[in-house]
Amino acid sequence: MKMKSVFLMTHLGSGAKYLTESLNQIPTISCIKTNKLYSHPTDLVLNKYFKTVIDTLEFNHLFTCKALYSQPFIYFINRLQDVEGYSHTSLLSYYLFRLRRLYEMASQTPNSIFLTYDDLLTADGQKLLVDFLELKEPLEIKFSESPEWTWHSEDLNKGYEKYLEKFRNLDLRQINRA
Repeated sequence: MKMKSVFLMTHLGSGAKYLTESLNQIPTISCIKTNKLYSHPTDLVLNKYFKTVIDTLEFNHLFTCKALYSQPFIYFINRLQDVEGYSHTSLLSYYLFRLRRLYEMASQTPNSIFLTYDDLLTADGQKLLVDFLELKEPLEIKFSESPEWTWHSEDLNKGYEKYLEKFRNLDLRQINRA
């Protein structure tokens, strides 16, 4: 069995937990959150018991190794939800800085896909992920009821829309918006 490592690049408050919980229902996938620092190619996480290991990264400092840019990446963003333990100011600063870093990485990682939370609510978004991960069966993602977005600041919405447009203009596999 050929093993591969995939990075799920996201941010705090993205709702990625629903995606990772669903991916962990697939016997050939281990979706983890190691909080490991990827600073050298030997840091790559593989596990002989799973065909695919997906490490979820939510912070910029955890990934500094450009030699690993050849690995597959899933970029997953969302409008920011409230995150316990963070003030509005610090969370907004983190979020905008994180979106910028995700975009910078995505522009240099062609073996990648880009999805939003809203994309994964659609059959096309789920099919894109299934095809990317080379799954044999459809993925059943169990989302919560329509999430409540609690940080409706103008800066937040402008930041999200700005980076959403930037991501959409990259040459990544994503939902065709024609």
